[in-house]
Amino acid sequence: MRHKKQGLTLLEVLIALAIFAIVMIAVSSTIVSGLQLRRSSQLDAEAQNYAASVLERYKDFWSSLNNYKTQPTIPPEPLTPPLPAQPAAFPFMAINYACIDTDGTVLVCDSSDPPLRRVSVTLTDLNGKVRAQLATEIGRPPK
Repeated sequence: MRHKKQGLTLLEVLIALAIFAIVMIAVSSTIVSGLQLRRSSQLDAEAQNYAASVLERYKDFWSSLNNYKTQPTIPPEPLTPPLPAQPAAFPFMAINYACIDTDGTVLVCDSSDPPLRRVSVTLTDLNGKVRAQLATEIGRPPK
């Protein structure tokens, strides 16, 4: 009478566990990379949204001719628009202004009534990585 095999040997179990461990290491590294990419994309989107909201504040503020004629200051003073609360993830924000002519040449900003103003916003995270850099041109409002 023959005996039928009733289970797995220890060697078969160890080989199966080794294969399972190798597959799980590969899958877990892919998951970790995906989570890091998701977090980075989320920070970039948040920075883009914040920079866009800052630029919108300037557009709204300079849509009035009286506000447009005031000289912009760095850092913004009460004469410039109040900015939204800056997210803690982006402690470094640079706002730059330039006065430009209608053909795109940069003018000296000694005039308080240039044809166009260019505003650029740059947001940098704690590691020094630029997360958002947006710019817009705002024309002189009608009188």
